[in-house]
Amino acid sequence: MSPSKENIVRHLDGGHDVLLFPGGEEDALRAWKRRDEVVLAGRKGFIRLAIKQQVPILPVATQGGHDCEFILSEGRGIAKALNFPKYLRSNMAPITLSWPFGLMLEVLPLHLPFPAKIRTEILEPIHLDKDPEKANDNDYVQRVYDEMIERMQASVDTLAAKRRFPVFA
Repeated sequence: MSPSKENIVRHLDGGHDVLLFPGGEEDALRAWKRRDEVVLAGRKGFIRLAIKQQVPILPVATQGGHDCEFILSEGRGIAKALNFPKYLRSNMAPITLSWPFGLMLEVLPLHLPFPAKIRTEILEPIHLDKDPEKANDNDYVQRVYDEMIERMQASVDTLAAKRRFPVFA
């Protein structure tokens, strides 16, 4: 399903849970040296929507997925030069080292992932203010965002400490 506001509201109104990765390409395509960093790219619309819908946020911290591919550079300059933001809705054109193509500009995921252990932790829910008007309170939304990033980063740090070898364990 498309992560549009309308689709999310429709599913929540239908009594369904929704799993959303607000960091999008900024999270998925970050450089390997930043692999254990929580990146939500400053996106806070999901917090505003959760407040309006009166649902808690259940943060999920995941570590290890970025060990499946080596992104050497996020390629932001290349993306801008090739007008990716307009045509591909991305500010990134990652330069990767992957199998079987070696060093490449990866516009589409054509590589075979390296084996890696991916660890996930479901964190305690963040219960939001019951006043739907808080969705318009930028300071409140920023505090929720900061709390979530802090909790998720602490969890990712703990999960990353379990890594025995930089890639496969």
